[in-house]
Amino acid sequence: MERVSLTIDQVERVYWLFRAPDLAINSATPLLIALHGTGGTALWANDEAGWSAFAATAGYHLAIPEGRTIIPDRPPKFLTNPQRWNDGATRPGDPLHSDVDDVKFLDAVIDDAIERVGCDSRRIFLTGFSNGAGMAFRY
Repeated sequence: MERVSLTIDQVERVYWLFRAPDLAINSATPLLIALHGTGGTALWANDEAGWSAFAATAGYHLAIPEGRTIIPDRPPKFLTNPQRWNDGATRPGDPLHSDVDDVKFLDAVIDDAIERVGCDSRRIFLTGFSNGAGMAFRY
């Protein structure tokens, strides 16, 4: 998998891109986007759920974005500074609340993946686990 860095609102955001094997860069291959849950990471979610193995078997390209930490200037920690998605479920004052624009980030992930691997823009699928599922619903 390739680590891809994007700048969204002057902030570096990351996603991991898996290219379907043996497919041309400009093929009409579908794109699957998988979102981890609160406290998870893209690579952990891939290992746990087997997303890249599924994508290889199904002939999909795969993007697994990283959520943002609650305290952006500190490293992620599962309990005290988890990575998560702004799925709209929290409000200011909630310890897990963030104002980060994850819809904008996912738009950028889709645009970038289409440009990099030439996937079919009409066949983009989004799924997630827990907080990632909430973000998929919001998107």
